[in-house]
Amino acid sequence: MKYECEIWHIRIGYLASACFSFIGKLVRLFSTQFPNVRVQLVEMTSQEQINAFDKHEIDVGFSRPIPSNMNTRLDCLNIYNDRLVVVVPELHALSTYEHIAISDLKDENIILLNRMSAVGLFNKISGIFHQEKINPNIISQPSNMQTLLTEVSAELGIAIAPSCFANLYTKGCLLVPLMGAEIKVPLEIQYMTNNTSIIVEEFVKMTIQNKKLINDLS
Repeated sequence: MKYECEIWHIRIGYLASACFSFIGKLVRLFSTQFPNVRVQLVEMTSQEQINAFDKHEIDVGFSRPIPSNMNTRLDCLNIYNDRLVVVVPELHALSTYEHIAISDLKDENIILLNRMSAVGLFNKISGIFHQEKINPNIISQPSNMQTLLTEVSAELGIAIAPSCFANLYTKGCLLVPLMGAEIKVPLEIQYMTNNTSIIVEEFVKMTIQNKKLINDLS
């Protein structure tokens, strides 16, 4: 199928850990249907994607939900729901737990991904501590996920993160489910509300049509 359109490329920002399991397959499917469209993939944090949309540097993003006060120009559609886990050093006492409650972390050193890198995720985790009336002892806020895992493996502290972190290098760490079945971390496909590119429309449509595949791979 071919379209006469103004652009023949699409720029896609994505969170590496959240998309690693499916992004290659999804892009292959799209490129098979639209072989004349050049796809540019750019690994970005959530905040970098927000900035890139503002500068018109990407057409589509795969990211976590954006706080409503920061989103005035994007349409956001849910792709799948990840779950939160506690990332602990492999020899830590909590590594033997089947599930970990937030209350189990009240006396632990906590490592969280920097708010500027993942504002929605940071706010969600902070909100969980607040609901339990716990003031977490946050000792580090690295700007990228691999550094967070390295700090945990070095036994500097314990982290809370989406389970998709298992797609990264996690030697020395164990991922233990966080107690609370309602604690979900959505992944969304995001694009400009005023988008006029039929290529972007087709990519979004194909992504939604393949939600089951994405969930199966994630």
